[in-house]
Amino acid sequence: MNTTKMLCFSAFLACGAALMGAAGCDDTQAENEEALPGVGPIGAGGAPYLGGLGGAGGAGAGEGGASGAGAAGAGAGTAGASGAAGGAAGAGGVVCEGGGKARLRVANLVPRAGQLELCARKASAADFSDARRLVKELGDATRSGLAFREVSKGFEVDGGGWVLKAIDATETSCEGPGLYEGELCLNDQDDVSALMMEGQLQGVRNAGPTEGNRLRFLHAYAGEGPLDVGLVDPGANEQSIEDDVLLAPPVFAALGFGQVAPAGVTDQGFPVLATGYLDLPLGYNSVIPVGAAPAGTTTVLFTVVLDFKEKGRTMTAFGVGKKGDPGFPFQAVLCDETKETGVLASCTVF
Repeated sequence: MNTTKMLCFSAFLACGAALMGAAGCDDTQAENEEALPGVGPIGAGGAPYLGGLGGAGGAGAGEGGASGAGAAGAGAGTAGASGAAGGAAGAGGVVCEGGGKARLRVANLVPRAGQLELCARKASAADFSDARRLVKELGDATRSGLAFREVSKGFEVDGGGWVLKAIDATETSCEGPGLYEGELCLNDQDDVSALMMEGQLQGVRNAGPTEGNRLRFLHAYAGEGPLDVGLVDPGANEQSIEDDVLLAPPVFAALGFGQVAPAGVTDQGFPVLATGYLDLPLGYNSVIPVGAAPAGTTTVLFTVVLDFKEKGRTMTAFGVGKKGDPGFPFQAVLCDETKETGVLASCTVF
C-alpha cells in the first residue's frame, strides 16, 4: 500500500472539492473528438470503433464497441450486442482508409505466468510468415515480450489494416495458432493500445496531447463483476485499505470487464470524452486518492494516489488481477501516456 495516500485528501478538499463541482477551480470544455467509441474487442470482423476492415460477413464481429457502428460489414451490432446484427450485408463494410503513420501500444493484462508478445501483419498479407513481433522488433531486441502488468510505449507503424495475434513469448514464430487474434484499422495519427486481456484482445483509442489533465479507468480484473471508481476517504490507517471508503456518487459507475466510462458528464459535472477520459479542469492542481469497489458497494479494492500538480498528464489506470487467485491479487497499473521508460510506458503498480 502506498504510504502517501493520506497526503492530499486535505489538499483535495482545499481545492474546493474540485471533482465535486465546487466553485473556485476553473472548469474546461472537452475538446471536440470524433463521435467514435473509445474501446471495443478486436474481433474477427474488425474493430468498428476504429473503422474496422469490413469484408466477410462479420462473423463473430457483433461483440463490437460500446456504440456499435451498424454499417454493413462493419462487424458490430447495437451497443453491447452479441453479434446477431453484425455484418448482415457481408461484403464491403467500413473502409479502412489507412495512410500516414500511427502509434500502436501493447499491454499484457493477462493474469498468467510468462511473457506475451503481439505479432502484427498487414491485412493484405496471406499469413503470418512475415509478421513482426512488435515488442522485440520495434521496441527492444533483448526482450522476448511483455510480462504481466507491463505496458509498452507507442510503436510507430504504417496506417492501414492490421491483423494482430497474441502469442506466448517463448514461441519462435508468429505462424502458430496463438492465444487471441483479431483485425484492426489504423488511420493517420491514430494512437491506439492493443490490450492482451483474459480471453480477448481489446482495442483502446488513446487521447492526444492536452494542456489539462485526463484520467480514465479500464476494468481488466478477470472474474470480477462491474466496478465503481471514484474518490476515496482514505481512513485513519495509511498502511492499510481496510478502513478506506469509496465516496458516493462514484465518478465512473458500474464499469464492466473491458470497459471504460462512456462519453457524457459525471455526476460531479465534469465531461468524459469519447475515449473514456475524465477531462479535468485546467485550474485543477492537487493530489487525490482514487479507488475502485464492486459496483454498488463502498468496499475499496485498491487506492491510488493521483498527482495532478504537473499539467498535461494523460493517465490510464488498469485494474488487473484474477478474482479468487492469490497469485494475481487485484492491483492498479497507473500509466502516464505522456512519458516513457525505455520500451515501456511510464507505469506504477499499486
